[in-house]
Amino acid sequence: MCSNKFLGPSTGHPLASSHKGIYSLSEIIMRSSATVKLHITQGMRRKMAVYVGKFEVTSEYKTRHIWRCANELKELDLPPFCLAHMDEMKKSVCDYIQNSWTSYLREVTFRSDPVTREILLEAQKLSCSDKVWHSSNIL
Repeated sequence: MCSNKFLGPSTGHPLASSHKGIYSLSEIIMRSSATVKLHITQGMRRKMAVYVGKFEVTSEYKTRHIWRCANELKELDLPPFCLAHMDEMKKSVCDYIQNSWTSYLREVTFRSDPVTREILLEAQKLSCSDKVWHSSNIL
């Protein structure tokens, strides 16, 4: 679990906010507010449920993302939505990680160059726990 001593960017950082709830993953909209449940896959075929809700934007929130690309300044105004139902979200993220890590390993293994692929497959064979690297999960 994360310590609450240092949460979020330092003061003066472009992403810094005076609303510390953002960094502690606490609710920043009212629980009774209307929310929408979405399912995302991160390209790994497994779904993760996320909840989003509209919130009232005030000056304490950073809703514009600014970055540099090839010496050109770019900006993107973000929509006034945030993650909601944080307890369910945390559980959903944990379930997603638990259920999809083998898909990530499979993807890394088969996208690797031949030498790296052989090393990963050999590590699979030599691993001490069938539950961690079972060949049917990777191959």
